[in-house]
Amino acid sequence: EDEDEDEDEKEVREAKKLQKKLLRAAEKERKSDMARDRPIDGDQEDESESDDEIRDLNKSLSIPKMRQRISYCLQVLSDFKERGKGYSRSEFMEVFLSDLKNVYDYSEWLLERFAHMFNPAELIQFLDANDTARPETIRTNTLKVKRRDLAQTLIKRGVNVDPLEKWSKEGLVVYESTVALGGTPEYLAGQYMLQAAASLLPVISLAPKEGQKILDVAAAPGGKTTHICQMMKNSGIVVANDSNGERLKALSANVHRLGCSNVVTVNYDGRELPAVCSNMDRVLLDAPCTGTGIISKDPKVKMTKTLQEMYKATKLQKELLLAAIDCCKYKSEDNYIVYSTCSVLVEENEAVIDYALKKRQVRLVDTGLPFGRPGLTKCGHMRFHPTVAKCKRFLPHIHNLDGFFVAKLQKYGEGAKPGKWFKKVSKVKLGTKKKKKEKEKKAKPEPEYRPPPENKRMSKEERDALLKAKKEKEEKEAAEKRAFVRKRIVQAKVRKGKVEPPSKKAKKEEAPADPTTKHVAFDTKMGSFEAKLQAHDAALGMDFKPKKGKRNPKRR
Repeated sequence: EDEDEDEDEKEVREAKKLQKKLLRAAEKERKSDMARDRPIDGDQEDESESDDEIRDLNKSLSIPKMRQRISYCLQVLSDFKERGKGYSRSEFMEVFLSDLKNVYDYSEWLLERFAHMFNPAELIQFLDANDTARPETIRTNTLKVKRRDLAQTLIKRGVNVDPLEKWSKEGLVVYESTVALGGTPEYLAGQYMLQAAASLLPVISLAPKEGQKILDVAAAPGGKTTHICQMMKNSGIVVANDSNGERLKALSANVHRLGCSNVVTVNYDGRELPAVCSNMDRVLLDAPCTGTGIISKDPKVKMTKTLQEMYKATKLQKELLLAAIDCCKYKSEDNYIVYSTCSVLVEENEAVIDYALKKRQVRLVDTGLPFGRPGLTKCGHMRFHPTVAKCKRFLPHIHNLDGFFVAKLQKYGEGAKPGKWFKKVSKVKLGTKKKKKEKEKKAKPEPEYRPPPENKRMSKEERDALLKAKKEKEEKEAAEKRAFVRKRIVQAKVRKGKVEPPSKKAKKEEAPADPTTKHVAFDTKMGSFEAKLQAHDAALGMDFKPKKGKRNPKRR
C-alpha cells in the first residue's frame, strides 16, 4: 500500500511540474507581448511557485494564449511516442481538458464524456461545430403543395431556398430571407413546417405505409406526427401522445393547420400506454433527452445540465422504450419501433438500446438511412451488443446537422425476453456419489417460457362440462371448509373445558375386554406355555422361576 501511495504521489508531482512549465511559458509570452511596459517582479523560472499562484496565472491567461496551449497539447497528443517522452498522457490530457473547459465554457463532466467519444483533434472540431449555427430548413407539406411550387412562391417573396440533400424529398434549405418564415401566407395556410433537417430522419427510417396504425409516444409539437400523416397520405390512424397537456395545444394547432385528418391526440404518461394503446403496426419514440446534440440552438446546455439530470433522463428513456415495444404488435416481420434522441451521449443512446435488447424480444435492423456514422459498440468502460453498430449517429462537425441518434428495432416475440436457464447443482465433496445423485433429483429444472394461449371459442358441450367441473370443485371446497370450521369449534370447546376430547369419549364408549376370554383364546392357540417351559427346564436340570421385568441370567 505504501508503494502504491508513493507512485500516486510521484504522478501527481510530475503532473504539477508539467502544468507549471506550460503555465510559465504561456505567462512569459503574454507578459512579453501584451504587458512590456509593466515591471516583472521575481524570477519566472523559479520552481517554488505555490498552487495558488498557478491558479492565478491560469485565470490571467487570455483566450488566445489558451488556444495556443491547446494547439501545442494537440500536437503532442497526436504524436505522443515521439514528443511526449518523459511524461504521461494523462498529464497532457488534464491540461488539455482544463483549457477546453475555460475556452468553450463547458461543464467538467460533459467535457469528459465527449473526450471518451472523440479523439483530441475531433473533439475540438465537435466543440467548434457546436458554436456554429446550423442552416435553417423547412419541410414541404405535400398534402397541400409540391416542393417545386412552394420553392418558386418563396423565392418570389424574397426567400433564398434550395432543395435539401438527396435523402429528403420534402426538405428545403433557407439561406437568406427578407420576411419572417413563421408569418408568411404559405406558412399560415399549412404549406410548410419549420423543422430541423435531422428531425426528418426518424420518420424516414420508420417508413410508415398507407392504412397502418402508427403510435407517436412523445409527439409534441407535431413535426414528426404531421410528417407521418404526410407519408401515409392521410390514411390509416396516427395516435399522437404527449404527457404534457400544455404542449398538446401546439400539437393540435399544427395538426389542424397542416390538414392532417387521421390523427388522434391523447394525453397519457408514455409508460402507461401499453394498457391503453396496444396492437400498433409501428411505433416512433423521439425520447426526451439532455439536448447535447442541439447546443448550437441552446448554448445553456453547456453549463446548466448536470450529471444527475442525465441519469434521470436515461432511466426515463429505458422505461419509455420498453413501453413502446410492448405497444407494438407481433404478427409479421413488418412491425418496427424507431428510437431517436437529439443527444450525442452514449448513456442516452447505445446504452438504452442495449438495455432493450436484454429485456425484450427485439432485434436491431438496418435503419434505411443512406448516411451516418455507425453506433458505438464500446466507449470507455462500457461494452454493448455487436449489432448496436446498426444504429446511426449524426454529428454536427461531419454531417452539418444537429447531433442526432436513430435506431430501428424489429419485434420477434411477445412479452419479456426469456432468460438462460441453467441447472442449479450445489457443490458436492469428491467421492460422495450418493449425495450427488440425491441433490440432482431434488434440483428441479426451471420451466421453459411459453407464450400465453390464444383465446379459442368453445363448443356448448365443452362449456357445460367446464361449468359442471367448476361447480363440483366449488362444492368440494365448501364441504372441506365446513369440516375445518366444525373441527376448530370443537377444539375451542375442549380448550375451555366444556366438552371432553373426542379420543377419551371413544375409549369410554368401547366395551371393556374380558381377560378370561383373552387368556382362553391364547391357551387354545399356543398351548400351556408355562407347563411346556417347566418341563423343558426340568429335563435340562435348571431351576426356572421367572420374575416380572427381569431376565433369568441362568437361561441363555
